[in-house]
Amino acid sequence: MSDRTPDSDQPQQPMPAYPAAPPIHADESGGPLTPPTEITVSFWGWLLSAVVVVVGGLLTLGQKQQIIDALNKIDTNAALKGVSVQSQAQTAIILAVVLAVIIALLYALFAVKLRAGRNWARIVLTVIAVLNLINLLTNSDTASLLSYIGEVVSVIAAVFSYLPKSNAYIRESKRARAAQLLGR
Repeated sequence: MSDRTPDSDQPQQPMPAYPAAPPIHADESGGPLTPPTEITVSFWGWLLSAVVVVVGGLLTLGQKQQIIDALNKIDTNAALKGVSVQSQAQTAIILAVVLAVIIALLYALFAVKLRAGRNWARIVLTVIAVLNLINLLTNSDTASLLSYIGEVVSVIAAVFSYLPKSNAYIRESKRARAAQLLGR
């Protein structure tokens, strides 16, 4: 094959090389990116929200009689079905505590991933905050002060995760992971 272009007798010039990608803004040692203050505030906000969820779950331990009263209003024939209202209330309390711990662990996991620069974690946490806010606003008659505190903290944490420095950190983290996968 000839190194001449089809339209002329001139030799074909090699393609110019593209410049290297801009450097990743990691620390000088080439270590991982350092999260900005906004991401750190968001991280701690989500962890505080997780603590609020666990405290809310634990507070159900002292609400057994209220649960029994609610169950009696819902189903006046519970004793006839072979399941006592006492055991239903106990099951509801255990379920509430277990779910609170699972939710808190998920908050913590997503917060850690957010601090590591994962955009999907930021999106998941934002969706959780929005869903909780909708739930709180539509069920405000049964919401506690603790629920409002937890939601305010979640909204603040979500807002901090979208500030300009947070956005830049998420982008740089993605770029650093891509460069690492490509072996650069």
